[in-house]
Amino acid sequence: MDIYEGVDNSSNESITLEMLKKVTTKKVKPLFYHVHSERSLFVFSKESKLRIFCYKITNENWFENTILGLIIASSLKLVVDTYYIQEDNDHPYIKSGFYIDMFFTVAFTIESIIKSISLGFIMSRGSYLRES
Repeated sequence: MDIYEGVDNSSNESITLEMLKKVTTKKVKPLFYHVHSERSLFVFSKESKLRIFCYKITNENWFENTILGLIIASSLKLVVDTYYIQEDNDHPYIKSGFYIDMFFTVAFTIESIIKSISLGFIMSRGSYLRES
């Protein structure tokens, strides 16, 4: 099979194998590129399967977008809550608001656990609480 198949060679430049490698290779950052903690929470090493799994999740765009969406939804709920403070405890919104608050609490707790396992909690540079 010819590597130049389908390539227009009418120009004066010839395509070399090195040029093809530059086009097709993608630079991939190593795992735990910016993480300085050797053992997160003094338990999980960088070779731990759970820590690698958590690290891969936290570096996905959908994870960050989901957390951002939850922050926005939680903020909007707080705005709405300010207008329902005078309602009775039997009001349907107050009852459902309790469960919505529980959902946000559980979701943000899961996020903090995943990021703490992935990055470390506070001791090292780039850890969860030091991450900017």
